[in-house]
Amino acid sequence: MAEKSEKKKAKEPAKKRDGGVKVKKTKSGEKIVKEKKDKVAEDVKHAEKKEEVSGKPVEEPKEKPEKKVEKVRKEKPIVKIQYSAVGQLKVSRKKKPRFRRDELYKCKKLKDVWRSPRGLDGKKKEEKRGKGALPKIGYKNPAGFYGIVKGFKSVIVSNLKEIEAVNPTERAAIISASVGRKKRNAIIEEANKRKITILNPRKGEV
Repeated sequence: MAEKSEKKKAKEPAKKRDGGVKVKKTKSGEKIVKEKKDKVAEDVKHAEKKEEVSGKPVEEPKEKPEKKVEKVRKEKPIVKIQYSAVGQLKVSRKKKPRFRRDELYKCKKLKDVWRSPRGLDGKKKEEKRGKGALPKIGYKNPAGFYGIVKGFKSVIVSNLKEIEAVNPTERAAIISASVGRKKRNAIIEEANKRKITILNPRKGEV
């Protein structure tokens, strides 16, 4: 066994590695030395050559700090609404019972919000006496009172042509929610000239 191990050692070429140096033996017995390329050392040499040619030390490129530009929004002027009177139309609504949900008095966790009864044998659904009223179409107000706000019949307005057609004695304007500040200011100015009331003033307009 010892003889076999000695033969294997004799066949294998001698290799030594000391600090990046590689030594090999050829068949004739000559030694070949190969040095590993060191990238760091090459970069240092390259930088030194540049310093010798230019005479100035080579500096690493610095990252430029990004400038933060703050955008300032210009606030558009707000036109004041002059007319917000109460109209002459009076609404006489019907007296209605208070509609309460089923078994509200039994459970404390139930909120006082109307919910229609859905039980098959519920006494409220069968309209038994003493169980409370159900909402019906008979409780509605006359059609002539629909759309009356502050004694005026309301009209939705979205441009100047529509506000010019409004009669200030009978009707009042509600400016559409999609209208921007510029067009809204123009509508308010026109309404002030014609003495038209606007029912949905925004913050700062009154």
